Amino acid sequence: MEYASISRHLARFVDRLSYKDLPPSVIDRVKGRILHGVCTAFAGYEHPMVQAGKRLILNEEKGSPGTTTILGANVKASKLGAAFVNSMMLSCRNQHDSYRMLIHPSAQVLSSALAVAENNGTSGKDVLVGLAAGYEVLTRLASSEEYVLDAHAHGFRASPLFGVFGAAAATGKLMGLNEDQLRDALGFAATFAAGTAEGPRGGSGESMFQDAHATRSGIMASLMAQEGFTTTEQAIEGEAGFYNAFTGKYQRDYETVVGDLGKRFELLNITSKRYPCAGFNQLPIMLMARMVKEHKFTPDQITRIDIEMSPYETRYPHPQFARRWTVVGLIEYFVSVAAVAGDFPQSRPWQNYIIGSVVSGGGTDAAASQDLAVFNTLKKTQLHSNIHRPIYHPKITVRLKNGKVIEAENDKKELFWGVKEEEELAVRLKPLMGMSEKQLSGVQGAVRGFEKLKGAGDFLKLVARREAAKKA
Repeated sequence: MEYASISRHLARFVDRLSYKDLPPSVIDRVKGRILHGVCTAFAGYEHPMVQAGKRLILNEEKGSPGTTTILGANVKASKLGAAFVNSMMLSCRNQHDSYRMLIHPSAQVLSSALAVAENNGTSGKDVLVGLAAGYEVLTRLASSEEYVLDAHAHGFRASPLFGVFGAAAATGKLMGLNEDQLRDALGFAATFAAGTAEGPRGGSGESMFQDAHATRSGIMASLMAQEGFTTTEQAIEGEAGFYNAFTGKYQRDYETVVGDLGKRFELLNITSKRYPCAGFNQLPIMLMARMVKEHKFTPDQITRIDIEMSPYETRYPHPQFARRWTVVGLIEYFVSVAAVAGDFPQSRPWQNYIIGSVVSGGGTDAAASQDLAVFNTLKKTQLHSNIHRPIYHPKITVRLKNGKVIEAENDKKELFWGVKEEEELAVRLKPLMGMSEKQLSGVQGAVRGFEKLKGAGDFLKLVARREAAKKA
């Protein structure tokens, strides 16, 4: 049998993929990624880093004709510039989607695909195919948990490392690259991959810039391949290739990467985020909120809360060099908020440490009372690392004063969201989005019928400005 490299396998899959190859479940998930990305981006529009990024791009491109929409800004920039800002917007609230907890696909795939599709006048149906190609290539390359955790063990951050491939695959498909060109685009993505985990470990904000830079690099990879630049065949699995460089190992079983391409879609394992916080906090919040609703206990009835999670969650970004969180960054904190409030809110002022905290002071008796209840609950909450517990599979035990013990657990399937679930989240986010009811309804309708759009520009017109934003 003739040897085919990983980049060749993936390029062939992307080249041959068509709309008829996408099962309804995949189409629904891809549409869900569009709606989630746009809504969380609009909710994060006013973040100061997003505004700084927008100024940087517009100042650097001053005098050049803008062709590509910056979401919500009512202004255009270059493909690379708009994709950079839009990726930051998707990332800034830490509410972007996740794959294997540590990778955020839409920050790169959606941002790059919309930029290229708008310039090319691509139909809605073809945009869905391009997005599916990008999400599938990204998730296939990261399909073994070992690859992702090994990258973090070497001090790299997995999201930009793997995300650049998704951006290259999506944009390459939308540009109409052939198999050879797509292979070269993926080869360039391998050599453009970058991003360390020291920033997230230290609590600084590099993450959104890393994903935004990976978005630009993915587009550049496809543009270079389109111009005829070439790369090595084994850019991914070679002895000095991507996997060895970033994970310290290249002799692996790559069946999870290339096996059953087009028959089994790994992108279906992308998870959404209900709350604006780290992925590993999503399920514990949801679990505690459900326990409160089902068993109707109050904070003062609790004597102890025990949370069991994987050490890769409790010691983010990696057990070898875990981050030291402030109180409002602790998993115990988020669970305590859910125990008191029965949920976790979507907003709080940007200058505060964790977006969404109810521990904000507020100056009212009710707020002060809730703050004290969260603090008292936090003192009764213990977090335990369990090496046998999978990532995204928390267990919570609540002990009450009357002797009752309540145990529950959940898993990542609760975050496998399509359009319906994302529309429900959009309602929660609407006060932050600056969208009018009419605008949001139009966006939701367009996403539901995305395959019917004649051009991506029709969708971008709907999200070019924030119709209900407060005027300065």
